[in-house]
Amino acid sequence: MNRCIICGAPIRNGLGLYCSDCLYELKRVRLSDEESLQEFIDKRMEEKMKYVHHDNIPKLERWFEI
Repeated sequence: MNRCIICGAPIRNGLGLYCSDCLYELKRVRLSDEESLQEFIDKRMEEKMKYVHHDNIPKLERWFEI
């Protein structure tokens, strides 16, 4: 299953890059008193950002020791 490149939501309609919500926001006309498209994208990406605990991931040097 593909995921939206902006918010990470699952995409059900084949090989699309955006979910239906993000695609709607990308295509619609924005008024001057609304947030800009870049602000929308930044906000959506920040909401879905996931942090990985790097302590549990093997270090790169370990792979070269083999």
